[in-house]
Amino acid sequence: MNLCMVFAAALLSAVADDVTEKRIAEYVKTLETGKDEARIEALKDLVREAANVKPALPAISKVLKSGSDEVRREAARSLSRLATHAVDAIPALIDAMKNDKDGKVREYCAFAFKAMGPDGKAGVPALIAALKDK
Repeated sequence: MNLCMVFAAALLSAVADDVTEKRIAEYVKTLETGKDEARIEALKDLVREAANVKPALPAISKVLKSGSDEVRREAARSLSRLATHAVDAIPALIDAMKNDKDGKVREYCAFAFKAMGPDGKAGVPALIAALKDK
């Protein structure tokens, strides 16, 4: 009986993992091809998938660089909410901190560095440079 329960649990876990991977892939597709409102919703949904978000980080990084103001803001805000789950996006956050002209995007980038804890130290030079901007 216990062996059956273990097998059933493993099967359910595998099905759940497959569903999660498909959902993440759908969000990535939306980030790549969707309209702004859909992209913003996908970013918010990805925050709820924090532990599974790693495959989506390149797409989030891309919209952080090239989306509309609203989408870039939400991308930076999402990365701040993902905190340590988003450390692979640090280069994109540094780039946005240095080059984005939108103050809110840069503010959310700063929050992201803080939320990442020790890993966020990589953003300190970009933060210092931003403080010198006028």
